[in-house]
Amino acid sequence: MRGEDRIPFELFLKYTAFAMVTQKRKQKFDFVSDEERRKCIKEIIGFFQDERNEEIGIIAAERVLDFFLQTMGEEIYRRAIEDVMVLLKERFEDLDVELATLVDKRL
Repeated sequence: MRGEDRIPFELFLKYTAFAMVTQKRKQKFDFVSDEERRKCIKEIIGFFQDERNEEIGIIAAERVLDFFLQTMGEEIYRRAIEDVMVLLKERFEDLDVELATLVDKRL
């Protein structure tokens, strides 16, 4: 390989660390896909840079993500399930009314 074709070592390390982070074993609280995880890590790095003028690496961003998933993930998931249950209940009630109307029209 020519010198200009080589990947800088620092970039190689960042890529390797990023690949390792996204390929780790899933934790109980980690319910996001690998693609979503990579996107969140990039967003966290950007947030620290833009809002706090701090440069953090991939591993630190992963730890921040894991912290929030672990502390808030189950509660967010539970609330989402409750919201879906309410929505489904309303839809089934509407369906029940529509079916009752059809039955009444047939009789």
